Amino acid sequence: MNLNDNDLHYALIVVYFPASVRYCLHGRAALATLSPFYKTIASAKVQKADMFDIHFELKTLIKITHLFGLALGIGGALLLDLIIFNFFHRRSISREKFDILRQSTRVVSLGLALLWVSGIGYLLHYLAYFEQGLQNPKVWAKIIIVAILTLNGMLIHHFILPHIEARIGKTLFHGCSRRRQMAMLSASAVSVVSWLTPLALGACKELNFSAHWGQILLAYAGLLLLGVIVIQLINHYWLNRAQSNG
Repeated sequence: MNLNDNDLHYALIVVYFPASVRYCLHGRAALATLSPFYKTIASAKVQKADMFDIHFELKTLIKITHLFGLALGIGGALLLDLIIFNFFHRRSISREKFDILRQSTRVVSLGLALLWVSGIGYLLHYLAYFEQGLQNPKVWAKIIIVAILTLNGMLIHHFILPHIEARIGKTLFHGCSRRRQMAMLSASAVSVVSWLTPLALGACKELNFSAHWGQILLAYAGLLLLGVIVIQLINHYWLNRAQSNG
């Protein structure tokens, strides 16, 4: 079956992206129902009469989407930490600074959405062409890590952002209990570590089919603990520095 440009674009919009929702609702059975059509799309050639023929592999689109999502998420998460420590810790929060922070969280949310869409795309590709890929423990470890990242993002949006907005005109931790400070900083550390870990796992091809998902998650938990300790030490150092300067 030959697909032209319009057919391929329609397939991408109508079939590929809703596949992520179907997978969340129905699991592997939903992937199986989409497998034949996915094979047809992945083998399609986009005809360019006025230029040249381009062999369009859907896996390439999935990989680009995945990398773009990681780039947005990692960049946004690091920017959020820089904003918090550079602007908020010893200076009062202005409306302009808070708006920059909120826009940064939207960039991170976009990166997370792209990560889920491309992740479901990879699962579809494995089911259609390489079912053994679904038995790779690293794949499921990454899914669990992204799920934790998603829950942490929900915590930031529903609890931490409103707290920061309420501090406009004050410093970030003005009148804030030590426990709340630790919770906010820990959420920031979890965000950065959880974005960097999928990137590292994707680069470490040696872990494919060799490391158990429990081992990967144990190492991830160790990195989370290390990140939380480091960010708490940084916060303690900056607080003491602010008090000595004051």
